[in-house]
Amino acid sequence: DAGLYVAILCNNEAAAPLVGTGALAFRIANAVLGDQSDAKSVTVGPDKLKDFVGVYRLKGKGKRAVTIGDGKLFVQRTGGPKSPSLVPIAENEFVLKDFRFTRGHDGHVDALVVKPRVGVDEVCPRVDEPFEEAAPR
Repeated sequence: DAGLYVAILCNNEAAAPLVGTGALAFRIANAVLGDQSDAKSVTVGPDKLKDFVGVYRLKGKGKRAVTIGDGKLFVQRTGGPKSPSLVPIAENEFVLKDFRFTRGHDGHVDALVVKPRVGVDEVCPRVDEPFEEAAPR
């Protein structure tokens, strides 16, 4: 959306750089675009937060679970830790990375969209499946 593209060229990852090329690209993007935490939070009531709770399939293997606790939403990827709480900035948008939920024609939440600061959005459709906290072997 911001029209920014960062390309980092490296011909020797084996040298174990202090900062990986991906992390460096994100640092540059954040320096140019500013910090996401500048977004103003809004209040989303507990009844509305329940709409987002569920399991969402990632491309390839794995899932993300959205859970609620103490009136806040959390995200956990298969095999990963639970995130810090998501901060609502609109009725269907939350900031941590930048999560947005979409609703189908029936008004129910049908997907979680992960919108990275740099790169392509990842659409994770909501699925009626259990969530395994540990990565499948």
